[in-house]
Formats: sequence, structure tokens, C-alpha cells
Amino acid sequence: MFRLKISLISLLYLAFLSIGQLTAQTENDITPIYDGNITTGDQNTIYGNKAGSSLNTGSQNTFIGRRAGEANTEGKRNVFIGAQSGVSNETADQNTFVGWKAGMLNLSGENNTLLGAKSGMNNTTGSKNTYLGQYAGFFGTTGNKNVAVGSNALREISTGSQNVALGTNSLRELNQGVGNLGLGTAAGAVLGKGDNNTLIGHLAGADLNKGTGNVFIGNQSGTTETNVNDKLIIANSASNELIIGDFLNDQVAIGTSNFVASTKTSTGAPYSLVVGRGILAEEVKVKSGWADFVFDDQYQLPSLAAEEAHILESGHLLNFPSAEEIADEGGLDVGLLMVKQQETIEKLMLHIIALEKRLKELEKRNK
Repeated sequence: MFRLKISLISLLYLAFLSIGQLTAQTENDITPIYDGNITTGDQNTIYGNKAGSSLNTGSQNTFIGRRAGEANTEGKRNVFIGAQSGVSNETADQNTFVGWKAGMLNLSGENNTLLGAKSGMNNTTGSKNTYLGQYAGFFGTTGNKNVAVGSNALREISTGSQNVALGTNSLRELNQGVGNLGLGTAAGAVLGKGDNNTLIGHLAGADLNKGTGNVFIGNQSGTTETNVNDKLIIANSASNELIIGDFLNDQVAIGTSNFVASTKTSTGAPYSLVVGRGILAEEVKVKSGWADFVFDDQYQLPSLAAEEAHILESGHLLNFPSAEEIADEGGLDVGLLMVKQQETIEKLMLHIIALEKRLKELEKRNK
């Protein structure tokens, strides 16, 4: 009976202390060992040694775990679950930190969702980040609007913003950069600095350490690249690249890695599409000029004698490239060839018409 009386007295004493600490509020759900001093904050749920112990005017917070939200004074609508989660948060609002030391150093960053042991642990002022996984976004400090899902995803991110990493070790080493996407295990794992890269697939761009504007799609695509910009690679293994491209020069190669960069179109620009092993198509339309200029009154029709002299001297038709020239150019321009062939047909037609007129004149004379 004596022990029971002492226990009842102890409970009443603890209850008295708790009531005294809630200066003006009655809607907080707080552990009996709470040692803070809430003044006007309400609708808070606090449980754990030193959890929310600095809370003053903050409201609608949930702090569960040893030292969870310990420094929070005015922050509202935060959820910190896990030992030392959000321990440094003071005035920031609407953060959700779940896991041991999740968001531990956050000071003023708001609207962050961090789930996993030490996820976003070093974030200080960054806002609207979503980190899911152990060490996800671990070194992030001031970056905003990043999304990392997977253990060590975006682990080294410091000041980068608007990056998305989905997969274990995806964009793991990215320190600063904007607008990068890593989708797949270790996609862009060692990329330290770069913007607007899209790396999709297991180990896509896994060895790329610096670059901007690259697009690597497929298993192990671009794994041999280390420092490139504006490159396209679509592959299903490191040794089987089906499509490569160069965004800077607007070039795409299918079935070959040879862009034939020295080969130019009739306008002087490099070819946009290079294909290895041929093309099979039901219909091909070539946009080019035509040779009706042959029928213009101002056109100087070469004589057959002149055509013969050129053939004897050069070994090919007048106004046509030689076999050596075609070889040097890496091929021939189909559109230009069609125009030249049509020009030859029209010249022959004019010569045939002239010959027919002469034949008729001779026949008339012989009658």
C-alpha cells in the first residue's frame, strides 16, 4: 500500500510538471518526460528524450525519437521520426524526415521529404527535395527540387538542383549540376559535374565523370565515355551501340560509328544521317532541282565533238565527277547525280532532234 501511494504521488507530480510546461495550450500530445517550454504552439505530437525540447510557437509538428526536432522553435507542420532526425531544424516548415539522422542539419530548408538513414543529412537550406534511401542526397546542402530514390542516389550532391536519380548509386558522385536524369543502378555513378544529361539503363554512363547534354539509353550505354558533351548513344551492351549521335553537329549514325565528318553535302554541311550496311525502303523521295535549264534559249549546248574530246581526255562524261573524285568524296550525291543524268538525257534529245531535222533536209534534197 505504501509503494502504491508513492507511485500515485509521482504520477501526479509528473502530470503537474507537464501542465506547467504547457503555458497556454491543451492540444499537445507530449511524452511525460518532455522538458521543453511550449508557449503558444499547439497540436504537436512529441515523444523521445529531448525531442522538440526547444519548441516554442511551432504547431502541428510530430517529433518522435531521441532529439528529433530538438532545435525546432517556430517550425510548423514538420514530421521528424527517428533519432536525431531534423535535430537542427529551427524555423522551417512542412518537412518530413524519417530515419536515423535524416535531415539532421536542416536549418531553413522547407518542403523536403527525406526517408532513410542519413538521407539528406547535410541539407541546410535546400527546399523541395525528395530523398528516399540510405544516404540518398547525403551531402546535399543548398540544392533545390532534387529527387533521389535508392541507396546512395545523389549522395554527393551539394549545390545542384532539379536532378533526378532513381536506382542504387545513381548519380552518386554528382556534386553540382542542373537538370540531370539518372535512371538505373549506377547510372552516371561517377559524374561529378554536368548539366542536362539523360542516362537511362543499368550502368548507363557509369564512367562519365564530366559532361553536358548527353543522352545515353540502354544497358551499359556509354560506359566507355568519360568526358564528352552533346552525345547520343543507344545500346544494349557496352560493345553493341546501335545508334550514336552528335547533337552539336546534328548527326546520327545507325549501325556504324563512322560519321564521315569530312564528307559534306552540296551545301557544305556534314551529313545528318549515316547508315551502315545499307537501307531497304519501299519508297525514297529525293528533294533536288531538275535540268529543264537545258531547254532555255540561253543554254549553250556542247557539241558532240566537244563531248568526245572531253571523254578522250578525261575518261568520263562532261560535267560528271570521275571515279577517283567519287571515292575521295566517300560516295556520290544521288540528287545531284539524277539532275546531271537528266541534263545528259535532255542534251541527247536536243542532238537527236537536230539530227532528225538534218536527215529530213537531206531526204528532201535527194528527191
